[in-house]
Amino acid sequence: MANLIGLPAANLDMVDSTGKPTPLYGVNANLTVVCFWDPTCSHCKETVPRVDSIYRAKWKPMGVALYGVMTDGGMDNWKKFIKEKKLDKGWIHVYQLASKREADEKAQRPSYKQLYDVYQTPLLYLLDKDKKIIAKKLTFEQMDEVIRVLAEIGAADIPQVLVFNKCDSLPAHQQPRHQLDVYELPSGRRCLRVFVSALKGQG
Repeated sequence: MANLIGLPAANLDMVDSTGKPTPLYGVNANLTVVCFWDPTCSHCKETVPRVDSIYRAKWKPMGVALYGVMTDGGMDNWKKFIKEKKLDKGWIHVYQLASKREADEKAQRPSYKQLYDVYQTPLLYLLDKDKKIIAKKLTFEQMDEVIRVLAEIGAADIPQVLVFNKCDSLPAHQQPRHQLDVYELPSGRRCLRVFVSALKGQG
């Protein structure tokens, strides 16, 4: 699979609202959050502004990039939602041109939705400076927890980060906010294991 944790993420050949090419691999940041969203999705309408709030308050000052991909919903709804919710302070907003989608279909190349398993929105991925996947399909609260842990311990020298939900029987309010260790893989390489709280939902 192309979207396994620890492997490079597929490039996203997108453009911004002016039509300027803005590919994922053109983003220069130690950490990049990719947010797939649809301005007409009810869950996105609730969650995306909350992602923006935590991005402005915590992630942006840490140098984290936020790459927002419009998956559906139409240009007018997209631009209107961005303007109304003031999602223009640091976000990199992009979408895929119809011509690019048609070219991929004609060439029988997998779509970005297939490569990233985008079957519902919003959907979040966390990438390192080389665009390797650190975490995926977490709630924004869990994503914030992982970013905080990485910032606290300075995990830049650890070649791979594995993220797990805690699955023990303790109620969520009794679990520690995070737990981590350095684990040696069979290959001899080290990885960082981060166990995040199994938070329910994004609301």
